Amino acid sequence: MRVGRNKGIAALFKSMGIFPQKRLGQHFLKDTLVSQAIVAACELENDDVVIEIGAGLGVLTLPLCGKARKVFAIELDEGIAQILRERILPKDAKNVEVIREDALDFDFHDTHRRYGKKLKAVGNLPYSISTPILFKLIESRDALSLAVLMFQKEVSDRIVAKPGNKSYGILSVISQYFAKAESIMVVGPGAFYPQPEVNSAVVRLRFGISRTVVAEDETLFTAVVKAAFGKRRKILRNALTYGLHLSLKEVNNVLNVSGIDGKRRAETLSVEEFVRLSNILKEIGLPIQR
Repeated sequence: MRVGRNKGIAALFKSMGIFPQKRLGQHFLKDTLVSQAIVAACELENDDVVIEIGAGLGVLTLPLCGKARKVFAIELDEGIAQILRERILPKDAKNVEVIREDALDFDFHDTHRRYGKKLKAVGNLPYSISTPILFKLIESRDALSLAVLMFQKEVSDRIVAKPGNKSYGILSVISQYFAKAESIMVVGPGAFYPQPEVNSAVVRLRFGISRTVVAEDETLFTAVVKAAFGKRRKILRNALTYGLHLSLKEVNNVLNVSGIDGKRRAETLSVEEFVRLSNILKEIGLPIQR
């Protein structure tokens, strides 16, 4: 059974006695035009291995399996995973493996090693765990070449925001350092069942990009970013003093060496300036609580 916009995803759910679980943040994509655009954004080649996060009823799984070498369709809900295996996927879809698992536990590196090629991730992410999933992918970036993900629009705005924008924050800096982030499309509530109360948006992340400025200690870089934004109303000097547990004198020294005005606020700093701060901290060798 194929599920699309014209098949009535709501009727299918009700006929099987399955209802979206609010605790899992389930909003199932039903618009096949949107799913086609998402698959196109994956830039698939016939030898690609794809990790689909939150497979649902296969609106993305079906077009993916026709274009990729292998699709791992991850679905946490056992009832939904069973329907996908037994009722939706055609019997000749031998390249699809439905996995009943929390995507946060999936081993991207092991799959990369087994197939010998960097993976592509795609998914309509449950709102409740979209940020943890994003950080999981960033942590697994050495195993990935690309990710195309649906977020709540507010989250996608934060991912692609530039300095000076009110949405610019930790998510922006971390995402844009470790990947090239770009907004692909905005998706209205009517594309989902049940309908969310807000718009969604698709973001594409390209991993493995070359950078002109490189953080010498990525853990320290992340700690500096989190400290700077930890107290958004504080000027940078005070936020770093508080967040990194350093003295004001130590922070002033770092800022002077970096050439960054301590009276600025975190949301005005570029990704490159955060890298410069973390590299100077590492060079000076101050003890940082991470």
